[in-house]
Amino acid sequence: MKRFKQIFNHQPPARLIALGFASTILLGTLLLLMPFSIRSGITVQPVDALFSATSAVCVTGLLTVDTADTFTPVGQAVMAVLIQICLLFRGQKKRRKMKKFIYLMAMVCTLGFFTACSSDDDDNDKDYFVRNEKIEGTWGLQEVEKIELEGGKGEFYKGSVKITWDCPADTKLNIDFGGGLQMPMDVKDQILPLMNNMANEYLPQILKNITFTKDGKINATYSELPDEGETSDWKTADGYASYTVANDNLIYVTIDADKATEDIDDAEEKAQIKGILQQYNKIPVNIRWNGTKPYFFVDKAFVQPMIANLVAMLEKVPTKDMDADDLQSFNMLKGIMVQLPEIMNKTTTFELGLELIK
Repeated sequence: MKRFKQIFNHQPPARLIALGFASTILLGTLLLLMPFSIRSGITVQPVDALFSATSAVCVTGLLTVDTADTFTPVGQAVMAVLIQICLLFRGQKKRRKMKKFIYLMAMVCTLGFFTACSSDDDDNDKDYFVRNEKIEGTWGLQEVEKIELEGGKGEFYKGSVKITWDCPADTKLNIDFGGGLQMPMDVKDQILPLMNNMANEYLPQILKNITFTKDGKINATYSELPDEGETSDWKTADGYASYTVANDNLIYVTIDADKATEDIDDAEEKAQIKGILQQYNKIPVNIRWNGTKPYFFVDKAFVQPMIANLVAMLEKVPTKDMDADDLQSFNMLKGIMVQLPEIMNKTTTFELGLELIK
């Protein structure tokens, strides 16, 4: 082992990168040839598995077999992991690009969250000053538990984020990775677990707790998403939001537009976001109790019009000043969003929220 380390440490960087790519492609090829990666009745030749693994790692978009018809969800997950490994090989710059993509998605979803609030709700036109003492106080996130799935199908992150998405079993969401490489993913079996795992993995890094005061204010302890290897830099957000009580199972959340935009330096961006926040307020948030733990969530009735607004907003986003990487990330996001209205039409139940603890 010591001899191996000496040989490894004396290799030039270019050779190590080449060996890294070759090893990843070889491992990916072997995984794609495993029975759990190939659909029943389908035969995959080694050269096709090698070509698919190479295409995924290099993100060329070239394929000799149809990914959805040839590979099982496990095989498709292997392809997705190989694509992500390629991004890691590209170094720190790519990590910053991925971080920007996460912030882009968060910003678009946040804006859509606000614009989806309809002003024609009768309850929204009333002022509520009634207290709900059960939700008052400081609530934290549940500790994330990693659960190994049976049959080596991966891990499930169980935490405060709870998502329910009931739709037909064959509902697919097509992910466009650019360069002609597309991958259909099953909403219930792949997209839903992916959303759950990402949310429960990243949320504890950016949100520590939420406080509902008895006079209707919402405070939070939060952090920006830390870089790899760093810890969260916790800050307190006081007075950015407030709430009114409709009944024991419903509150309306209002965002303070001035405070929410005070750290935005770009004047045009600040004016646009502030205008949206001022126009739409009183976000309806449902409450359901699991023993002593409140579950704050939005449902299909709220999310469906929100998605329609998101799609309309994305159509108006200027792309001429985006570099190639940002444009690819934006097009991936847009490609996903434009498929969601049809999927939501097929959805019978959708709930997205946080189950908190004291």
